[in-house]
Amino acid sequence: RRAAMPTSRSRATAAARRRAVQEAIDTLCPDGLPTPALAEVLPSGIGFHHAGLSEPERRLVEWCFCQGLLTVLTATSSLAAGVNLPVRVVVFRRLSQAGLNLSPAAYRQMAGRAGRTGLCSRGEAYVLAISDGELRSAQTLLSIPLPPIESSLSQPDGVAR
Repeated sequence: RRAAMPTSRSRATAAARRRAVQEAIDTLCPDGLPTPALAEVLPSGIGFHHAGLSEPERRLVEWCFCQGLLTVLTATSSLAAGVNLPVRVVVFRRLSQAGLNLSPAAYRQMAGRAGRTGLCSRGEAYVLAISDGELRSAQTLLSIPLPPIESSLSQPDGVAR
């Protein structure tokens, strides 16, 4: 297939995105971005989010994503746990975190970012399995039933037992 040539509309959209990202950088990070790579990729619609970013940089990436300025966002698992940023596709590079295998609940929490009700009609999660062992691990993880969840709100004192 031949790649589509950029149209004047797509060039204008890209220019508008670059302007919007620069305005956001100027507003949210008035002292500049401590991570030069972030300044390099954000205007192209690509972002990354991890604990090593400064607080203003994390807010900037989250804002750009929520505004639809990013088409690709790579993130560590900490993003899935703390911020409500629904996406269409989640890709797992590996099924471990800090050297430990993901639990079924942690996997489902992260995969659950894809296709959020009311925001997307569909969501997809992919696991990149390089070896047969990784493939078997992924199949096992996906087949383990989740343990029952008990709400603390159902207890008279609000404490889970």
